Amino acid sequence: MSDLIKKAKDTYSSIGMRYAIMYIVYYFIIMVILYIYKVVAGELPEGTPLYLTDGLVRFLLIYPLMLFLVAKKVPAFDMPKKKLGVKGFLVSFCIIFAFGRLSAMIETNIMTKITGNNALSNSQSLNIAKDSSVALNIIMLSIIVPIFEELLFRKFLVSRIVNYGEKTAILVSGIMFCLFHASPSQLTYTFVLGCMLAYLFIRTGNILYTIAIHILFNLAGTSFTMFMRQIADFTEMISKADSAALTQYITEHLTDLSGLIIYLLFSYLLIAVGIILAIVKRKNIVFENHPEEIEKGKQLSTAFLNAGMILYVVLFVAVIILNLNGYSQLDILYLL
Repeated sequence: MSDLIKKAKDTYSSIGMRYAIMYIVYYFIIMVILYIYKVVAGELPEGTPLYLTDGLVRFLLIYPLMLFLVAKKVPAFDMPKKKLGVKGFLVSFCIIFAFGRLSAMIETNIMTKITGNNALSNSQSLNIAKDSSVALNIIMLSIIVPIFEELLFRKFLVSRIVNYGEKTAILVSGIMFCLFHASPSQLTYTFVLGCMLAYLFIRTGNILYTIAIHILFNLAGTSFTMFMRQIADFTEMISKADSAALTQYITEHLTDLSGLIIYLLFSYLLIAVGIILAIVKRKNIVFENHPEEIEKGKQLSTAFLNAGMILYVVLFVAVIILNLNGYSQLDILYLL
């Protein structure tokens, strides 16, 4: 094994190991906190209290520790800065939104047909959030989460592996990002989103662009979830073909349904614009070679065949399999 491959393997392993171990620590801390809560209050928290507990542990302790451990132990490569400008930012957003949202729609439909249930029900984060206020959901899911995820999976990850190969760095970012969500209904679109944001970060060297696009993307997703939560009985009434009840429901929820229709039309327009722009701008997609780039044929094995990355992949694949079989990551807490 060459010194370069050994160095790259150590880098990948260090990042994977730290991210995996800190996730295990997060889950252990949540279990302890909720167990204490149950002993004191006599029951486990639900809705907003559970949502806030989960968020405080993640955002005030676990995610900062993950960033600190990687920053302290794994050196970053210098990444040239490039300004997008307003036009470049809007073009990037439209393209990323189009492929991210389109892949989410396709995956949701496939998972719903396979499981027979709404695919979103397999998402732990959405299940925790569904009983919380709209404002809290916007703050947590659409602002705080994108900021930390971009720091974790673009800024602190990509900047430490990009010199070993840009395509590999993009792929690793996408895979680690989608696995971290640990939800069968979010694998495809988070992979697509993660890869595209990683490419944008590599080309611009500016994490603020990817954070902004991620926030806008999540705002669109949160808005859709809120609309669907407001009209959750609508699709059931359509399937039952109860015209009288359906007419009454439409009359009573006209504002919500109008908002949903406007949202969907605007989303489809953005998707169409994004696909057209991607076709027009396809020649602008370039990958640069780096002095420490791993030779072709050994890039993927170097990235994934090491202790840290194996632990990371095995850990989150196990969680995803549990979710596919109907076991939430928090189910064990309700057995305490």
